Amino acid sequence: MFAIKYPNWLKKVNRVLALTAGFIALVVGIMLVVQVILRYIFKSPTSWITDYCAYAICLMLFIAGGNTYQIHAHVGVDLLRNFIDKKTNRAHNRLPVRILAIVGWLQTLFFLGIMCYVCVAMGLKAMQYNRLTDATYPIPQVVIYIIMAFGLLMMVITVISIILSLFTEDEEYMKS
Repeated sequence: MFAIKYPNWLKKVNRVLALTAGFIALVVGIMLVVQVILRYIFKSPTSWITDYCAYAICLMLFIAGGNTYQIHAHVGVDLLRNFIDKKTNRAHNRLPVRILAIVGWLQTLFFLGIMCYVCVAMGLKAMQYNRLTDATYPIPQVVIYIIMAFGLLMMVITVISIILSLFTEDEEYMKS
């Protein structure tokens, strides 16, 4: 087998991005509590908190995506892999399960690729027509698409690294 291992630098970058996303979630939570207090206690809600919370949640979800794959926190179904693993009596190197894992991660990569393509296309169109978000306090749409493209790029790099690590003796990513 190949000597390719999951890169440590990617683990560190994804971890920092996940911690950043966690901090953003905390800030969003605080902002929403402030909004509720202002709305229901003081009867004077802000006009900007909801918009910026939506932008922050988009940022949070996309920058944490790579770490989600890295730490196995995504949703997956192992029925077929578990069935084959049991039927082959955990064959040497678990090759059938390893192949199914590679196929599953390739499917993930395919859909991430589609999302990247659409994100870049929509970002270019937003930049071309200088579009703003439909919000009380609009920002350029291209900012949202840049955030999404960065997050998707990190997810693609992570999934490619996972696929390459499946060509080693490592079994960490053989589960979905």
